[in-house]
Amino acid sequence: MKLIYLSFLYSLFANAGLIQDFKSLIFDDPETFTAHEVHDSAFCSKFSMDEEQDYIVGCVDNNTKVSFDLDADLKAIERHVLKEQYLSNLKDKVLLDLHSAEQRVANLKYCLENRNEQECASTVKNTLDTLRDHLPALRITMAQMNMPGKIYSQSKPERFERTPIHPITNKKIKSLNKEEAEYLNEHTSFLEQNFREEVISENELLSECKSTNPCSKEMIINSYVVKKFEKENKRLRAHYNDIVEKQPLLAFVDFTGTESDNQIIYKLMPVITDLHNASKKALQIANDTHGDDRKELLIFKGSSEKFLTDKDSRPYCDIHQEYLDELDMDELKTDAALITASITAGGFCALTGGSLCAIGAATGMEGASYYIDAQRKLKLERAFYTGLGDAQKYQDSKDQLELAGGLAVLSVASEGVTGAQILKKSVGKMISKSSKDINGEDQAILLKAFNKNNHHDLGHADEKAFAQIAQLLLRRESEASPRMTTMQMHKQVKEYLDSLVKECKGQK
Repeated sequence: MKLIYLSFLYSLFANAGLIQDFKSLIFDDPETFTAHEVHDSAFCSKFSMDEEQDYIVGCVDNNTKVSFDLDADLKAIERHVLKEQYLSNLKDKVLLDLHSAEQRVANLKYCLENRNEQECASTVKNTLDTLRDHLPALRITMAQMNMPGKIYSQSKPERFERTPIHPITNKKIKSLNKEEAEYLNEHTSFLEQNFREEVISENELLSECKSTNPCSKEMIINSYVVKKFEKENKRLRAHYNDIVEKQPLLAFVDFTGTESDNQIIYKLMPVITDLHNASKKALQIANDTHGDDRKELLIFKGSSEKFLTDKDSRPYCDIHQEYLDELDMDELKTDAALITASITAGGFCALTGGSLCAIGAATGMEGASYYIDAQRKLKLERAFYTGLGDAQKYQDSKDQLELAGGLAVLSVASEGVTGAQILKKSVGKMISKSSKDINGEDQAILLKAFNKNNHHDLGHADEKAFAQIAQLLLRRESEASPRMTTMQMHKQVKEYLDSLVKECKGQK
């Protein structure tokens, strides 16, 4: 999708005329808050609404009151006051949790090194007991996280992995034993049968299949069974993440739980050292974080979730989401700056250095991308090591780093044509936050208005992205210029999109 992603991102940050800063469109009134439709925080999801609405916050009898009546007789608190309070409280909570985490792992490290001391006996025993308690469920969960949907084979191959790998650390665990494999064979067969029965019970048109297996509509049933297995895989991956977020130590071990105490302790020592170093560094960095940079402490999801739960505040939840969106946008701007620099360098190379210059610009951009991704991954890694981070985001950052490393090599052969791939993930995130996934009818209407008869010769995937961008531009232009007529707005957006495509194709 190079055409769409590259043109959209480049113009988004190079041209300020059409797309104004999104915050300025929403937050004109310093006393007005916006209730978000969707909250990334698990706790704050209870405050999600069908559509965004503005509200004010005031104090009544020393209690905070929220009013969606903007004209209410309420002495409103300005947004910047609560945002500063939020950041200050967030930092206090993160520092408290990081200090506790650092002390906890430091104590464990000392006790593993001096396990014969009397005061360390309970610490060592509790650690070993916790590992052995969690390992059986963790191994079973890992073995099932990638179950295929429907297996079309008479030999009935296994639906589970006998030697699964930790997706976060790439650590391969020891193979399943006989009892574990037998249980999973039985359990996955039960899941298949249970999912089939659920599908039939949920659809009256399939009722004839209750007593017949296979039946004439088995292909239809199978398609729904596949979706249920996908949902189950997602649930199991979330369960795995939940386990290792609370006990990151488990993501680094390959134990079965039957090993001796000495065998486990010997393998734990280097892991504990790494976790301790990461905790100390995370605490130091968090302590030195000030001003608006404190929003980066949201990387410690465990702390922010507990903080939001304790406060139980709609304004705090909306401020929280606002800062999460800002962090996403900051990341996007950094990636877009790389592309802008690459485009500039490419134009310079065309006039001067030829292909060698282009290769230099390409490897420079991909190298910079790799460095930036490495820094993002390191921050998420430290947070995960403390037991306060987000396992999925850490895993995603590792995948992105591997991609950036591959692109750094590919850029030499392709002379820099892979730049759009760097942005693909960031752009997808931004589009998903700015615009709901477009349905087929809306896409058709937008394409007819702005790309009739596929005038721009776009592929199927690019057409969808093009329609999403058109939808996003229309919505933002409507917010920026509410008095503009529909005809004027469509004309302006069409001219803008046409120029973007031409610019990307090198046309005039």
